[in-house]
Amino acid sequence: MKYIIHFLIISLVPVFIIGQGIDSFDSQPADTAYWGHEISENADSTLSYVNVSYVNDPVSEGTGAMKLDYSGHNIESWGGYAKLYHYAREPLPPDTTGGGLNFSGTTWKLAPQAGALSVGPGVDDGSWWASSEEDVTTRACLFDDEYVFGADGSFQNVLQDETWNETWQDGVDTEGCGVPVAPHDGSNAATYVH
Repeated sequence: MKYIIHFLIISLVPVFIIGQGIDSFDSQPADTAYWGHEISENADSTLSYVNVSYVNDPVSEGTGAMKLDYSGHNIESWGGYAKLYHYAREPLPPDTTGGGLNFSGTTWKLAPQAGALSVGPGVDDGSWWASSEEDVTTRACLFDDEYVFGADGSFQNVLQDETWNETWQDGVDTEGCGVPVAPHDGSNAATYVH
């Protein structure tokens, strides 16, 4: 009986280990948006970076290997970071140019749920402020705003008739829904890179 248990452990452990992988680092994933990375917004790009590449030779297993070169520069007074993460998200429209997923030409809105909008010291960290269930109703004018990513790299914030205004904006005495006020009135020229 002892030998049977040892045999089962030795033969089944590799199966369980292989079954836990979410994707292989041995070759470039078919979904080019599978892995993402981010650095601090105001960090010096020569000091804070994540470089992802795939090498074919030499490798000890598989057809290639994922190579990560990263640096997190923590000189910013609020802290710095370099982060690599995996996404699981709804599929985007296919790219007709053959380059993978197409982020361009899409329109996004905040999900009408708690935590859809958050502010914090790092990615996915809403510890400073996060929208609540009450905000979904109180700030309904914010949750219908559209964020348009043009195929040409342009970005437009379509604010509808009303959006959420705050007292730091010129001419706003109380926070609440109202006619959009600069600088958040949709008039700023903006671009994006994905």
